[in-house]
Amino acid sequence: MLIMYYTLWQMHPALTTRGFPDKLQCYIVKEAIMKKLKFGTNWSLGNLLRGLAFVTSDRPTKPVDAILFFTRASGDEGMLFELASETISAGQAKYIITNGGDGRGMGTVPGAAWPGKNAYAQEFQKLSVDPRIIHYSEPAGNTKIEAEEFLKVANGLGCKSAVILNHPHRLLRAGLHIIKELERKNQFLEIYFLCPTRTNWMEVTAGSQGKNPMPQIFHGDHEIGIIRKHSRWIGDKPPDIPSPQEFFDYIEKRDGQ
Repeated sequence: MLIMYYTLWQMHPALTTRGFPDKLQCYIVKEAIMKKLKFGTNWSLGNLLRGLAFVTSDRPTKPVDAILFFTRASGDEGMLFELASETISAGQAKYIITNGGDGRGMGTVPGAAWPGKNAYAQEFQKLSVDPRIIHYSEPAGNTKIEAEEFLKVANGLGCKSAVILNHPHRLLRAGLHIIKELERKNQFLEIYFLCPTRTNWMEVTAGSQGKNPMPQIFHGDHEIGIIRKHSRWIGDKPPDIPSPQEFFDYIEKRDGQ
């Protein structure tokens, strides 16, 4: 139900206009937060819907310093390179920050999880993106480590704002890891979200770590599972992502800047 609900925004022409998402986003954030409703600590189905609704309808309200380009499995890039190029060309971002690894992911084989830095550089070159504005992080084997390494690069560049670029169903998890890392470092960065306005949900693509090829629409189930896994305490180890309440508290702070 959850996946189908927000998928309809991407697939149905009548719902892909800016008006519908923006009104929904307005309700979720302005109404709920202003009334001080509590989102709680559990990524329940309702909170997942709220989080996904927010990130897939969010956009930067002004030019940002950097695009945080989270890597994807080979063949699963969709329109991400084109969207990054368009954002740079329109003057809406100055830098692109992405993974500087060779695609090993959590395994040992280059290219197993994603094509690697050189393949990404070639894709950007095809779109005439100036290589001088592309900054590569230290190699990162998963989304959590990418978030950590991307923020190191952003800090080095003096960034005050950034937009996370990813597929609709992968935006929330990437954002949660970024926000958690900012919390750990006691830092603040204006983070926005951006995804393609249309996704081919029936296309068969590889999932996390380059595994489990299946139609794109079914990868959302795995994303939800990872979010819930990372939201739990494991012994004395705290969650790797913020709670729903912490996430929307961050958004409130961001929009109050």
